[in-house]
Amino acid sequence: MNLETITLTDGQLKSLAINSNIKPNLLCLLPEFDEAESVSPPPLDAAQQEVLKAALQPLNTTDMAVLLGNDGLMRLQFSLRGEAGVLIGEADQSNQLLPTSEGDVATMVMAYLAQGGEPLKRAVALNLSQQAFLLLMAAADAYKMSYLEDLLKHTVSAANLTVKSLTQAVEQAYENPDLRWLLPFVLFRSEEFPTLDITAALAELAEVGLIETEGVVLTEEGSLFIDDLMYRKVIADITSFYVQDAALARSQVMFIRTEQTLWAVQFGDRDAALRSLTIDEACELMVSLLSQKDEPASRSAQKAGQQEGTDQAETKALTCSQCGHQLSSGMKFCVKCGTPVPLSDPPKAPSFCKHCGTKLKPGDHFCVKCGKLSD
Repeated sequence: MNLETITLTDGQLKSLAINSNIKPNLLCLLPEFDEAESVSPPPLDAAQQEVLKAALQPLNTTDMAVLLGNDGLMRLQFSLRGEAGVLIGEADQSNQLLPTSEGDVATMVMAYLAQGGEPLKRAVALNLSQQAFLLLMAAADAYKMSYLEDLLKHTVSAANLTVKSLTQAVEQAYENPDLRWLLPFVLFRSEEFPTLDITAALAELAEVGLIETEGVVLTEEGSLFIDDLMYRKVIADITSFYVQDAALARSQVMFIRTEQTLWAVQFGDRDAALRSLTIDEACELMVSLLSQKDEPASRSAQKAGQQEGTDQAETKALTCSQCGHQLSSGMKFCVKCGTPVPLSDPPKAPSFCKHCGTKLKPGDHFCVKCGKLSD
């Protein structure tokens, strides 16, 4: 799609939306302009009208964060409807709409991940809980910190992992996040910020064969894995939002390119699957994230539904704490910047030990009856 960037103020957007009868939907990344002053908009041809519709009524919106090899951070927001795609940005208090396609976006991201040539395909696949995956990232960071400290001291020693070094890496990631490191970047792009149980996560990493059963000693496989992650080059997190079965859905994949390998981390509700990919496989996975599902409700219809379901208690409009984007009821994250929405803790269904069936208390990681790991 060879179209120039379309620059529109909020007022011009409002006029175009009204004149074209295009009501922004739930996935729209553009700001609310109900109160914006309506001004005379520039004329748009048929192709530009399709771009405008993709921006106002997308069937998929994707938030991308790419940490480059030089530690620069690139953020992209992409909306897609049919064959019309648009990158959305802001400049000089105006909205910038750059027409493009999902293929071009995937190619651009893959170009960064392909730097260094075709990656080595490793016969390694891990299915971990979110806790164990976060600790694995902390282990790679702690290992690299130890290595860099030796370089500064002009000493040569085997970089070892300890509970203390892991705890330090975790605390730094939560308290003073530096996105150039693996764990802080993962937390920055996470929907939730769970409290990390190091003991339980270590037990799981031992179970999958990355560390020895006792202590924090890496196995041969674990050493190869940590050594590879320590030399990360580019990290690209792709998070897409769409509506499926009348509910807002979210898919997230994080690509980690090292000197030798390209890893893909696919996130579930409480787990993470990690495997190595070729560039072609990564590109195919990237395009799958841009899949289009159901037609989302309009913002006005969503608001009306919220009003109907409101009790006599007063309600307060919820906006994103990071970017100010107005949020709809039930959202777990901002569709504009991906920031998690703070929610009150809902009642949790009781859980039971998968080994002996004993009912567990909230927060229990080990069964009080049989002593086995409950997660």
